[in-house]
Amino acid sequence: MEIIIEKRNDRIKYSDFLGENPKNAYPIPWGRMNGTFIIRGNPYSSAGGKWYFRLPGIGRMGYGKYNPFYEFIFRGDIEVSSERDSNHFKDCYGWRAGCNKWIYLHGKVYPTRSFIFEMKLQNKFFEYIDMYWNEGIQGHLFIKEIYVPDDEMKKIKMESKELEGRRRIYNHQFFGDYKVFYIGFNTWVLFVNKDGVKIVSPDHLENPISLDKGVYICKHPSPGEAID
Repeated sequence: MEIIIEKRNDRIKYSDFLGENPKNAYPIPWGRMNGTFIIRGNPYSSAGGKWYFRLPGIGRMGYGKYNPFYEFIFRGDIEVSSERDSNHFKDCYGWRAGCNKWIYLHGKVYPTRSFIFEMKLQNKFFEYIDMYWNEGIQGHLFIKEIYVPDDEMKKIKMESKELEGRRRIYNHQFFGDYKVFYIGFNTWVLFVNKDGVKIVSPDHLENPISLDKGVYICKHPSPGEAID
């Protein structure tokens, strides 16, 4: 995962990436650090039982089962230790960052603007979460255009102006003038601006999609043996 440490006007990046650290990021130092941090990234997969993590629900931005994307604000002490918590992070949050490195968060967590905005969208578009889809238009990806009043769209654009949104839905990749936000339960809202968007997938090269300006509800079941 990536830790962005904010101190005054400086932003210092630390990473627990097991291989070569990302550009402009430093390895996370051993010991304790105190301050305000942005925690962002994917914890290492726990599917095989080798990796472990316990992170707050208000920071969960991704939708994978074993290594979802997290982003949240943390204030307090970050402890980097070789000692494994026998209670599996019972009294704090944290994650395993290597074969002998454990990271513990002692303090308070807060949601980011992106998380708060997606929760607002979930309330606004909740009726579409239960919407039934017949079949996908690109593999298992279902997309349906919906109507949103102009005054509502102005509010949404203002609130999301500085938010990036998502770049893909599983392996369905988006390119163009758009923003995608996850509203839970395998449902996304896609805002396409005047220049349109193109959607491609490595599993469906024969079926690229082009969408014009509008608002769309996207659905996709969790990947499995029979689902791309």
